[in-house]
Amino acid sequence: MASVDTVAGEGGLSKVVLRPVDSKASAEIYLFGAHLTHWADATGQPRLFLSEKAVFNGQKAIRGGVPVCFPQFGVFGPLKQHGFARTSTWTLLRSSVAEPHNPTVTLELKNSEQSLALWPHVFTMRMTIELSSDGRLRQTWEVVNSGDTNFQFTGALHAYFSVADAATASVSGLDTCKFWDQLNDRKEELQTGPVSFPGEVDRVYLDTPEALIVDGSITIRKTGLPEAVVWNPFVEKSQQMVDLDDDEWKNFVCVEPAAIQNPIELSAGQTWRSELTLSTQ
Repeated sequence: MASVDTVAGEGGLSKVVLRPVDSKASAEIYLFGAHLTHWADATGQPRLFLSEKAVFNGQKAIRGGVPVCFPQFGVFGPLKQHGFARTSTWTLLRSSVAEPHNPTVTLELKNSEQSLALWPHVFTMRMTIELSSDGRLRQTWEVVNSGDTNFQFTGALHAYFSVADAATASVSGLDTCKFWDQLNDRKEELQTGPVSFPGEVDRVYLDTPEALIVDGSITIRKTGLPEAVVWNPFVEKSQQMVDLDDDEWKNFVCVEPAAIQNPIELSAGQTWRSELTLSTQ
């Protein structure tokens, strides 16, 4: 029987566990950050990376899974890196076992005194995650301008995918795409062939296709998020990160569907919607 359960997770933080019928697939979403920390395919194999040193204290962003970057990606603006959504506690709006037997949960975040002090806009944001028996996970992200003035934002679903060895991993689907090399003053370059990780990689790929493939086994399909950020910290930067073990860079690559180059602009009452679907080959 399919199930949606709210339980205590790491650090006592609340999480929602999705399990579809007749399947070993599962997903876990923390209310802190609306953070998808676990996705296992129909065989039960975990497909997202979560650091062994991830902090679950309700203050620091969780290292791994799929953090939600909003209303700013990275340092593309005046706010702290990646904005405040990933370090805010969302509310459980609704959950269900949808047709035919897919467990689904929707979390919601609204502006608060704290958010208005950082970003003076009235908004409602919802994140819906649905898991099917074949292991396919669908993440629908909606932002509503609930105020009476226009606002702009950038954002991303900062997905960490588990790989056997980042040094030999690849990302396909970005051939001939232009990218900003964030390790070289955002110099614009052109991708040739699959993306590989011989060292640190930090790039924003522009005008990317809807489908990308991680290491030949995980398919990403996205709408409403035209860019794709590809990142791996490699050796030296990993050693500088307190919530990442020195050798854990080998265990993941980040491929992050994003809206960065042209900020999303919403007029009063307008809704923006994007969708990310993850599946295995």
